[in-house]
Amino acid sequence: MSNYKQVIVLRKFPNLRTGKYVAQGAHASQLAIKHCQEIKPEYYEEYMKDHIRKIVIYVNTEQELRDLWVQAYNEQLPVSIVEDAGFTEFHGVKTVTAIAIGPCPSELIDPITKDLPLF
Repeated sequence: MSNYKQVIVLRKFPNLRTGKYVAQGAHASQLAIKHCQEIKPEYYEEYMKDHIRKIVIYVNTEQELRDLWVQAYNEQLPVSIVEDAGFTEFHGVKTVTAIAIGPCPSELIDPITKDLPLF
């Protein structure tokens, strides 16, 4: 079994619909996988060979999301950040909602995300 995974980090909001969380996490996942194919195709291939593991965790602030994104980017990991356009839930305000890190080896993601709570 491969030790590759993807971690999706959602930003918690009061009263946000479950479907919106799912959509934002899906956007982040898809974008990070595309980034992975571009910068680390060997990670993508390994990830797709076995169990496609995704872990969903959360933070409370935009700054926490941005800090995690910077850490992953500085480690040259596949990473994405999602900014919602604000058409439905956020009343016309563009809002950073999620990031995804990986797919990549767990030992590269864990130092960045291991202490965050499951969503």
